[in-house]
Amino acid sequence: MSGSPTIPPPTHAHVASLTPGLPLPDTNVSTMPNNGLPATNQPASVYIVTQISTTAEEPSQTVSKDSSEIIEVAWALVDSASLTQIDKGSCLIKPINTPISPLCTSTTGLTWDSVKNAGSLKDAVEIFDKSIEKQILSENRPFSFVTFNSWDLRMKLPKESREKSIQLPRYLEYARLFDLKKEFVKLEEYLHPDFFTSNTLNQVTLNQVISTLDVSLSDIKPVNEQYADSFNLSTPRRAGDDVQIMVKVLTKLIQTAPVHLSLLKRPHDLGLDLNQFYTERSRILYLTNLPGDTTQSELESWFTQFGGRPVAFWVIKTPGANDMNNGSNGGSNHSSRSNSINGASANANKPTCSGFVVFTNHEEAVDSLGMTGRVLNDRVIEVQPSSVKVFDRAQEILTLFPSSKNRPRPGDWTCPSCGFSNFQRRTACFRCSFPAASAAAIQGSIYGGNNSNNNNNGNNNNNNMNKMNYHNNNNNNNGNYQQ
Repeated sequence: MSGSPTIPPPTHAHVASLTPGLPLPDTNVSTMPNNGLPATNQPASVYIVTQISTTAEEPSQTVSKDSSEIIEVAWALVDSASLTQIDKGSCLIKPINTPISPLCTSTTGLTWDSVKNAGSLKDAVEIFDKSIEKQILSENRPFSFVTFNSWDLRMKLPKESREKSIQLPRYLEYARLFDLKKEFVKLEEYLHPDFFTSNTLNQVTLNQVISTLDVSLSDIKPVNEQYADSFNLSTPRRAGDDVQIMVKVLTKLIQTAPVHLSLLKRPHDLGLDLNQFYTERSRILYLTNLPGDTTQSELESWFTQFGGRPVAFWVIKTPGANDMNNGSNGGSNHSSRSNSINGASANANKPTCSGFVVFTNHEEAVDSLGMTGRVLNDRVIEVQPSSVKVFDRAQEILTLFPSSKNRPRPGDWTCPSCGFSNFQRRTACFRCSFPAASAAAIQGSIYGGNNSNNNNNGNNNNNNMNKMNYHNNNNNNNGNYQQ
C-alpha cells in the first residue's frame, strides 16, 4: 500500500510500508511453523473464504459488545490457481450465555429456534478442522484465510475459544489471512488515487464492493430457501450466503487487478509475527482498536490492573482519520456484520488509534500478550507481538500518548531522566524510579520555577531525549535483536 501521509496507518504487519523505501523486517521463515504445516514462504495454494456470525450483529442494548457469541461459521475452500471451489461447509452453534438479538435476526434470518438444537462451538471447530485436514493439510498445500472483516478470525474466534476452554488448531489460533476489504481498498487506491478523500476503510461495505466491482449475484443460491426467488442484498443473509458473495468478490478482484499490483500476495501472518517476537525475545507489543482519545494514564491503569507494567507508550500519528488497521474493527468489536457487510453504523465512525508499548523485559511482554481481547472503555483491544525492527521503522509516525485528557494538573512532573510524565502523587518516576525530590530540584535549577515557555520547551526536549534514550537502550542492551 502507498506511503501517502493522507492514508491512516494499516495493520502492524504493514507498519514498515508507511515509510517509503524501507523493506519489511527479515524473518527466518525456515524455522517458523506456518498454518500447522512445515515452514513455507510459498503463496497460498488454497484460499479458505470464511464468515462468522454472532448473537449481536452490532452494538445493542440486548447484548453487550464484550459478551456476544458465535452462532454460525461458514467456509469455502477455493483453489487459488483455477479459482474453482474444492469444498464448502457451515455449522450452526447454540449460544450458551447470550440471546439472539432482534438485529441479528433481521440481518441473518436466524432465531432461537434456528440454533436451539445446534452443536457447540467446539463441535463447529472440529468439523471445520476436518474439512481443512482432508482437503489441504493431508496434501501439504499452503493456504490463507480470506475474510471481509478479519477481526472475527483474528480476535473473536480465539477469544471466545479461550473463554470456553477450546483448543484451536494452530492455524486458527494464529491465522494467516487476507482481508478482502483491504485488498479492495488497495485496488481502488491504485485505480483512483483520490479514493481516500471521501472514504476510510471502516466505511467500506460489502455492498459497496459488489457495486464498485460490478459483481453479479444472479447465480447465488441462498441458504434460506424462502429467498430463492427473491435473493438480493437487502434480504437477510446467512454466513453461507456471505461466503458465496465473498468468493465472487475474490474472483473479481483477482481478475481485475493489474499484474504488477501485489494483490493477495502478502497475507497478515499472525504466527510469523509471534515467532519473530519469541526469536528476538522482544519486549515490544502493538495495540490496535484503542479509543482515539486514549491517554498514557489510561493505558498504565489498564495494564496494571492485570499485572502488566509497560515503561514506554507510543501512539501512531493519524492525520485526522480512523486507524486503518482496525477501522474494520471500529464499531465491529464483536463481529458487526451489519457494520462491515451491510453498512457502517455511527459507532463505526468513532476514531480509533494504535500504538506500541515497551516493557522492561521479554517475560513481562509475553505475560501481557494474554490481555488481547480485554476491554478499554468501549473497545475490545487487540494486543499483538511486535519487534524492534518494526518499531524502528515506525519512528517517523510515532509520538507519545498524551499523559491525560486534561492539561497537566498542578504538581504533576516530568522526569528529567527519561521524560516520563508523572502524577503528583508519585514519589519516584513510574518508568525509571528517579526520585521526585531530585526531579523538582533539577527542574527548579533549569527553569527558575516560573517560565512557562521554558517549561514547555523542557518537556519537548525531555520527550525527544526519551526517544533517544530508548534507542540507545536498544542498541546497548538488545544486541540479540540484530540478525
